[in-house]
Amino acid sequence: MTSPAQKTSALRTLRHCAGVLVVGILWACGIATTAQAGLTGSFLYNLAGFTGPILFSGVRVAVDEKTREVYVCDPTQGSVILFNEQGMEVFRFGDDERLGQVYDVAVQDDGTILLLSYFPSERGMNDRDFSIVRCNFRGEPLGRIEMSGLPEGFERFGPSRLVLRDGVIYLASEGSMRVVAADGQGSVQRSWNLPALLEMTEQEIADTGLGGFAVDADGSLLFTVPATAKAYRLSPAGALESFGKRGSAPGRFGVVNGVGVDAQGNAYVVDTLRCVVLAFDRSLKFVTEFGHRGGGPGGLVAPIGVAVASWGRVYVSQNARRGVSVFQVAVN
Repeated sequence: MTSPAQKTSALRTLRHCAGVLVVGILWACGIATTAQAGLTGSFLYNLAGFTGPILFSGVRVAVDEKTREVYVCDPTQGSVILFNEQGMEVFRFGDDERLGQVYDVAVQDDGTILLLSYFPSERGMNDRDFSIVRCNFRGEPLGRIEMSGLPEGFERFGPSRLVLRDGVIYLASEGSMRVVAADGQGSVQRSWNLPALLEMTEQEIADTGLGGFAVDADGSLLFTVPATAKAYRLSPAGALESFGKRGSAPGRFGVVNGVGVDAQGNAYVVDTLRCVVLAFDRSLKFVTEFGHRGGGPGGLVAPIGVAVASWGRVYVSQNARRGVSVFQVAVN
């Protein structure tokens, strides 16, 4: 009888091998983009299946640093799609009431998949409660992580983003602009009321919300606020820095949205209006930008989110059924 460990190994081998026949074609589509200050971004391909690029809209992307696999969460379809390092689909799961309505995904070091999901509430048909669903490598539920110890003011906390960093679970509500950090058992250790830090009014909160959210290796929170056309970094000690200015020139923000960070501390910010990804170094100084508005190779249409992998890949999710574009970033 095949053991679970053998099954896991076999599936991961299949994931790695899938798409080998077409990877050369995908790489041939890459084009270089403008570089400054020693960092370059080059378009590679769009995440795809064997019939071609998959036409996602507004999906969440997470990476598994150990296996170099990419997870795409599509809340509109209630599905999670897994891609290998070459950008080819190898597995998908969802359409299971035990998983709830999935909003975001992350992967633990041991391969356990975490889903930020919503389920019908006992309070009524129009109310829902969130939970973190633990799944095995096949997407089969193993149990739930329920949050405990939410602070005052977070009683109706409704997160829409999930980030896992060094075993800490970060949940962010884009609407209320509140964030919590919990341990692996769901016990909340820290919380942040971002509007209070930014001295925003209730109307300003309602008018904007968070555009993007990420956590760097030091535990600093990175987030964007579209209404102010700014990105921010909040250190664990509470030091708040803003970067970026409104404008249409290189290095300026039109409608700022998703944000990601690499292992060196470089921040990558998506501009939905200008259709580019802007790169800032660890000191938050603008370095370069890549991508452009349009439908050709390297072109972006309404980009909204970004995920950054340690192996130099930047995954940009778009609206308008444009899928997820993959760029290779290198430091010269």
